[in-house]
Amino acid sequence: MTKTNSAKPTNFHNSEEKPSLFNQLGWIVNALIFVFTLLLLILIGEVLARTTLSSDRYGMNADIQSPSHLKPKFDQIAADVATGKNVIVLIGDSLWFGATMGEHGDQEWRRHTLDKQLTEAISNRFTATNSNHISALSPSIINLSYNGMLPHEMQILSQHVRTLGAQGVIIDIALRSVSQDFQSPNDVSRSWLRELEVTPDGAISYNRQDKRDDILHRISHGISNFLINNLSLFGWRAQLRQEFFGGNPSAWSTKFATGWKGTNNAPLSQAMALLKTKKRYQSASFNPNQNVQSQALMEIFSMADENFSVLAVYAELNPAIYQRVVEPKTLEKERANLAKMIQTAQNSYLGFIPKIQGLEGTMFLDLVHVNKDGYRFYSNAIIPFIE
Repeated sequence: MTKTNSAKPTNFHNSEEKPSLFNQLGWIVNALIFVFTLLLLILIGEVLARTTLSSDRYGMNADIQSPSHLKPKFDQIAADVATGKNVIVLIGDSLWFGATMGEHGDQEWRRHTLDKQLTEAISNRFTATNSNHISALSPSIINLSYNGMLPHEMQILSQHVRTLGAQGVIIDIALRSVSQDFQSPNDVSRSWLRELEVTPDGAISYNRQDKRDDILHRISHGISNFLINNLSLFGWRAQLRQEFFGGNPSAWSTKFATGWKGTNNAPLSQAMALLKTKKRYQSASFNPNQNVQSQALMEIFSMADENFSVLAVYAELNPAIYQRVVEPKTLEKERANLAKMIQTAQNSYLGFIPKIQGLEGTMFLDLVHVNKDGYRFYSNAIIPFIE
């Protein structure tokens, strides 16, 4: 039998050839490209964020929903104080905030808020009486108000702005805020506010008081505080969420979904809201011995001294409709009780405006909120105290 040559064919390729240095470092190069691209996007976003947050629309007139919303305002207070300006801060609920004008069709509501009207009035008076540059003379008016604020929150924010070096605060006091519905010290519309700390330069420390205190949570809090204080992009996220979703995307989606069901229940909803409002006003009382929110007001009044003035303004109710929710004698009784609280404080650096003269029903948008003409009356009443 003939033996067949079964020699294996020559393999001209080395199957065990080692990858080149470039291939070995390929994943590192790709990772560096990814990191560079990410940093470039963050830089672009930061520039865009700082530009938009400097505007009234996304910055100083945004409803405060998180520490990120407070940061640009705290920064402005600290910066104005550093330049020698007298900073006066508005602290109040939706009346001081002013966005209700927008909900009633005022497209330019940000130009008509109380802080804007106060700033304009002060500028006009300083321009008329001083030949120096207006920016070096006129006080700086900063608005820290937001929807749903209660006196306990006003107390916390007043302490913070005093730490920042502000000259004083102007608070609006609504009868609703001392309702028996808000009798717990934990009754705040922004729970995170109780956990917020501020330094004189405007830096924020958000110390969440949760049950877990392990290393991972401490690292998470540290990163969160760093982002809030150093990245405008982090605050921009909160501002855009407020602009497009009203602060809470889940609440917006619920509202959007509910809108498809029609408005057949609108009369019932309005009736229920009226009953709730009536109950809330009937149980309200300016009595520090019985009401924790009134106690918070007394704490604010006690802050007033030669370095920090406090002006309390009693929020008026629509004269055309307020009798539907509260009796006139009750309204006047509580106005007098608030005046007694002011007198009890016995502080010459504490001012009080018990009534805004001249407000008419046509200037109100609802029970308590006013239009731009109504804010002009509030401004006219406040200006003498600032001067």
